[in-house]
Amino acid sequence: MSNRKPDVNQESSRLIAVDVNCRFIDQVVSTAGEMAAKTEQEVQVVFPNRRAVRFFNHTLGIPLSLRINAISGSDLLRNIVFTHENPAPTLLQDIDRYFLLLDLLKKQIPDLYRKLGGGPEPVFPWCIRLAALLDELDMNMVESISDFEYVDETVPEAVEILSRLDKIVQAYRNELTTKGLTADGDIYRRAVPLADKLHVPFIIAGFGALTVSEHRFFLKIFDRGNTAVLFQTDLKDRHAPFQPYRIFQPWMSGNTWRIKPEIIECESQVQTEKNYRFFESFDIHSQTEQLYGTLSNHPEQFENTPTDAAVVLPGTASLIPALQIIPQKKLNVTAGYPFNKTGFFRLMNTLMELALKTGENNFLYISIVLKIMSNPLIRPILHETGLPDKTPSLENVLIQNGKNLMKEKELSGLFRQKGYRNAEFFFNHIVFPFIKARSLSAIGTILEKLALDILKAMPGTGEEGPEKRMLRNFIEQVLPRFNNSRYRDTCFPSSRILCMLVRHMASAISVRFEGNPLEGLQIMGFLESRMLSFEHVFILDVNEGTLPAETPPDPLLPTGLRPELGLPGPRQREMVHDYHFFRLVDSAKNVSLFYRKGETSDRKSVRSRYIEQLLFEAEKKSFEENGKLEIQPFEKEKVQSAALHLLPFTPTGIHVLTDADLAILDFYFNNGISASFLDELLQCPHRFYLRRVLKLPEETTLREGQDPRDVGTHIHEALENGFKIAEGKSLSHGLLNTIEIGTLAEARRLLSDKLSNLTPTHMELLLFLAEKRLQTYFSLMKKELSKKEITVIGLENELVAKLDDVKLRGIVDRLDKVRDIKTGQEEWHVVDYKTGSFAKVPGKKGWDEFLSGKQGENLLNKLSAKLHSIQLPIYAYLVSQNKTVPFENVTAELFLLGKGKAEGFKGKDLGESNFHKITKLLLDRLQSGPPMPPTENHDNCLWCPYAKTCRFSIHIV
Repeated sequence: MSNRKPDVNQESSRLIAVDVNCRFIDQVVSTAGEMAAKTEQEVQVVFPNRRAVRFFNHTLGIPLSLRINAISGSDLLRNIVFTHENPAPTLLQDIDRYFLLLDLLKKQIPDLYRKLGGGPEPVFPWCIRLAALLDELDMNMVESISDFEYVDETVPEAVEILSRLDKIVQAYRNELTTKGLTADGDIYRRAVPLADKLHVPFIIAGFGALTVSEHRFFLKIFDRGNTAVLFQTDLKDRHAPFQPYRIFQPWMSGNTWRIKPEIIECESQVQTEKNYRFFESFDIHSQTEQLYGTLSNHPEQFENTPTDAAVVLPGTASLIPALQIIPQKKLNVTAGYPFNKTGFFRLMNTLMELALKTGENNFLYISIVLKIMSNPLIRPILHETGLPDKTPSLENVLIQNGKNLMKEKELSGLFRQKGYRNAEFFFNHIVFPFIKARSLSAIGTILEKLALDILKAMPGTGEEGPEKRMLRNFIEQVLPRFNNSRYRDTCFPSSRILCMLVRHMASAISVRFEGNPLEGLQIMGFLESRMLSFEHVFILDVNEGTLPAETPPDPLLPTGLRPELGLPGPRQREMVHDYHFFRLVDSAKNVSLFYRKGETSDRKSVRSRYIEQLLFEAEKKSFEENGKLEIQPFEKEKVQSAALHLLPFTPTGIHVLTDADLAILDFYFNNGISASFLDELLQCPHRFYLRRVLKLPEETTLREGQDPRDVGTHIHEALENGFKIAEGKSLSHGLLNTIEIGTLAEARRLLSDKLSNLTPTHMELLLFLAEKRLQTYFSLMKKELSKKEITVIGLENELVAKLDDVKLRGIVDRLDKVRDIKTGQEEWHVVDYKTGSFAKVPGKKGWDEFLSGKQGENLLNKLSAKLHSIQLPIYAYLVSQNKTVPFENVTAELFLLGKGKAEGFKGKDLGESNFHKITKLLLDRLQSGPPMPPTENHDNCLWCPYAKTCRFSIHIV
């Protein structure tokens, strides 16, 4: 950038208001040409974003570009700071800033560090949030923070931080200055005094919501002369009651730039009467079908030049469906697809889940290992050649092994023994090192190798698809930050911080499909459309929460406190959204707005307030012209609704078992049918098909807290260990007290060791609840012991028995022999612990009548509603066969620790013959031909791991 002295003929600066009827980029190009003709210096044109720079350069063409340079505002300020500061500061990347803040809090504000948890893991998330707040404070030139009153929703940790915020800010800025560092927000603050060093002509184009630093910087340039500020607004008062352009009222009045603007109207360029079309649909795919209908007639009219048409996506959900149906061949796609929705991110998420759940004893959860192996990106890497045709799949090898937890050496040895060398290599060089990684450089190296291995294994095609581009973006954008970090070799006690970093950074990147040269139909995000004008605009997902976008709550700085710190609040954010939307639609000739209407289990889709406003304006105009208005007929005329095609919910499902499916199920029959296997079939055959036949992986999430299933596993283990001293013995009150003390101690030890990643407060609450629930259980046992003699026969015993030709199996938590003291009657008693508070046992009456009648096609749903679960009947049958006692003499109970009560089942209530009939009914479903219908009892969908993707679930998003 030139640093020459100003021209002798310094011209006054100009403020230019361009009406939305004009093509703004054309006006900026025209102004730049005029300024370049009057000076030999290079004219600097500054836009808020890089997309506008691309359109400007495209419109400008080659001849004038030699003395006109377009640049984004952030790039300009960065160049100025690094060029004019001596010595130039070093840019601190985000990762290093998070760790710098962590060290700063620990060393300079130790009392705050202790109150936030006193360790890297609980404090680090606050450092990530604090970095974003410090950027905002710097960009808005907040020099010091005075005391202010906290709003009710401020969490205690945030209060501790905010009460010391001024001290943190000063310490942070001193740290940057002392070490010669800078960061994104700090660059804005540093650039303001450097504006005096710039003497070239400037055009400041398209800015609206200026931060304090931007305003001060640009105002200095503006006051020195040879500068034009152009902005686009409504000069015709088109939306008078709503004032969507109110963000520029201070500019129009002369308050912001100290002069009033010149006016450019361009009335002839764009027709005043807009052609609005509204499209209503009930899901994303119906919406994209409507889009296809609008683009398929004369598709060439939308792809001749970059300003012909744009499909604008305020959200990301519709991007891939839209790309699949758009008929135009010339596309320039700049809308980003989030990395955290890709298969590679899901794979990383599963690896992180395994790392966090693997304790110091190095036991691996096989259920998570199976998720890793079933990821489509991993399957080609694990594929083996040369194995015999009947070799079982890797998944079957692990299932057949029958262990829920395995150590690394044991798992690696199993792969080697079965001849799966690729799996052995993959786990030894990727999975196990990932679990042990404790530094940025270590985890970066592993993830780079994983990404490159996946890229090599992907089939070569003529075009590079989104998954490959995502992997390249990850390798090029994220991994260098790990390897170049100042903290790359710092070792951490656990992988939790590293997992937080990976997730945080991966969520900030997206794949770009940008074409070059700039041509054809533009597919772009909402903010990328700033300052651009098109003949045709198609905006998808014009729904509340998407447009305008919802701002997620900030746990560090609630919305109500932002004005107290001199930061823009919700009102300013709302004005910015209003302006960008109405500027885009007012600058186009033809506008098509698509929205969804309907209700899911998560939320209700409501059309945006912007649609309501445009319809209101049209209704008002119609009333003024005709003197009457009927709203419903008017909206029917204006809004094109997609027909809602509902699939009839019938007992016949979409899946039918084939011979190939039965070959997969043979594996289960050979190894024994468990109660959970038949329960899944009973509760929803569709889910059974997805899990047991297709073996689709369940949805994977990396939890910040504990997984309830893990808690249940540890409580079960504590009860098993506690009762070991009583195995084979008759219980007494003294022995039961000893068991109780041991179980409580064991539960505390297991939960503390296995869930050490929890915060101290969270851990104490969990231990308290576990202790109370176990005490309730032992209290009830002591009451029972006063009435019965109880002998503990076995713990965690696996029982196997044949029913006809089918092998049934199950693991019984505890098996007791019980004698009633009063009557002397003896029975066998199965105890199954449930850590939750909800479970149902089979109905007690009416089984003979139920099974003798004709139930018709809805038999399975009726059976599910009456039986609820076949777990306890199977346990009763296994005990009766293994102990050679009548089925009717066996009782079983589910003890709900969360509810403090037992739900019982007695074999005599059902009868062994009825158990045979029910089991045969279920097994008969596993024949070639019967359909696998979805359940009619949608209560089961609440806990289904496939609910979000199931077409039948009422909980589908």
